[in-house]
Amino acid sequence: MATVIQSPETLSLLRNLRSFRINTSSTVSFRLEKDSATVIEETYDPNGSTMVEIDVQEVVAQYLDITLPADNVHQQNTGSATFKAYIDGSLVNTFKVIAGGVRKLSDTASNWLKANWLTWQPQSKRVRWNQPEYLSYYHEDAGIVKAKFYLVSGSTETVTIHSAAAGEYNSYNMELQHLFSLSSHNAEELNGLVDVWVESSSGTRLSYIQRYVFTPVTRDEHYFLCVNSLGGVDTFCFTGRQALSPSITHEVAEKAGQKITITDEPARAWTQNTGSVGKTEAVWLWEFFASAKQWAILESNLEEIVLDSSSIQASDKANLNSSDFNFSLAEEGTLMKINRSNEDFPAIQVPSPSGELFFLIPRVVDFPDANLENSLLFLVQSPYIQEWKKISLGTIKEWIKEIFTPFSELPLRLEIDTNGDSFIAWGEVLHLSCRVWKGMYEEVTEQVTTWRIERDSGEPVEDAAWNMTSKARLFDGEIDIEFSSKLNDLGNADATTFTITATIDENFAAVGSLTI
Repeated sequence: MATVIQSPETLSLLRNLRSFRINTSSTVSFRLEKDSATVIEETYDPNGSTMVEIDVQEVVAQYLDITLPADNVHQQNTGSATFKAYIDGSLVNTFKVIAGGVRKLSDTASNWLKANWLTWQPQSKRVRWNQPEYLSYYHEDAGIVKAKFYLVSGSTETVTIHSAAAGEYNSYNMELQHLFSLSSHNAEELNGLVDVWVESSSGTRLSYIQRYVFTPVTRDEHYFLCVNSLGGVDTFCFTGRQALSPSITHEVAEKAGQKITITDEPARAWTQNTGSVGKTEAVWLWEFFASAKQWAILESNLEEIVLDSSSIQASDKANLNSSDFNFSLAEEGTLMKINRSNEDFPAIQVPSPSGELFFLIPRVVDFPDANLENSLLFLVQSPYIQEWKKISLGTIKEWIKEIFTPFSELPLRLEIDTNGDSFIAWGEVLHLSCRVWKGMYEEVTEQVTTWRIERDSGEPVEDAAWNMTSKARLFDGEIDIEFSSKLNDLGNADATTFTITATIDENFAAVGSLTI
């Protein structure tokens, strides 16, 4: 008699799928079905033992696939599947598997899926206006996806994104431009942040709140997407340099006295730098490098890509500042597609060359004179980098002043780094790190002899108590500010200011502050 002592849960995540363990002293037959079709049928012998273990994870994985969303509410119909297991011809288990997995999952898959979006991205994420963005969620029960807008006037507006039926596995369009179109207010009336969550049909919030914060485009930014380890779709915005860098070896042969090229068609390939990455995002970035499906937006086209190599190492996950990786197109890498405009060219007057010197209009001399203000901008370019950068008149003046100022007289300057984030939601931790500069360009952080951090939340007694905690007294230029039920470093104020002082040899001090 065969007895099943372990089998998959009714609802399971693929990477956490339990194997079948069968207590038997004789040969058993095992059959796995999907949609009444047999996917595996085997016979197992305990070989003198009384236990047979059947791992079905690899078989199940072949029937799960995550696709790139094609509409605002995209059903991931192939992201989950239901299977039936038979032992010796008898049905012993019916279970559903969801693509993805969680490391050391201590709860049931059902409870975890109800409480979580399928992503490890930062819970408060900075996004651009038209940056492609998606959130995936498995609705075990019927539920409602909602979005909350914050009005400039101080009030809020909550709208329904989608009402989902039980069993829906959806990827939702969270592009900021699309979310704003769901509000009844104009963009000018709204603050640049949106909260989204899932709640039950009765109005009980199920998932955590995901916040999107609008960030203007500031440089040449490149968008990449991937299927993450939870079965969702993540978007990464890399601000580092992207360059076309195909590897081509030219080969020539001679035929009938004439040289001909025999070089294989060169496939296009690119090198991409991630740009500066903070400690919080570094761990999440690992999803992109480990993913089996990635996409990039190239020349306004969404292209499936493959990673050829990268400079990141496994030990870098928690300390990554930036990384380079090489990628190429997954298909038709030798062909091109460039979007053309159907608009007419504007009518402009350009003199034809006639042997005399001529100028294109407008000439620099025709522009009005500018007032010499520090905010004036100049375009500059390195002879070794094919990109323009800007510098202000004020920066040039400070640089010239520093050249002629003795080093001993240069002021100290404190720089507080928050990885680009100065907002903390409930349950989050914000890491602060400080650097000290002498003048504009000379870093002297290692020369600091004394660090001090003081809190001002408008509650003098509580602030004085916090300033005496070991966390504050042991401050050495880096600190984690926590805002949770376990530890609240912010107090009860709407805004809390931390003042940091760095002293060098008791003679020189740099002071900076950050309001959260």
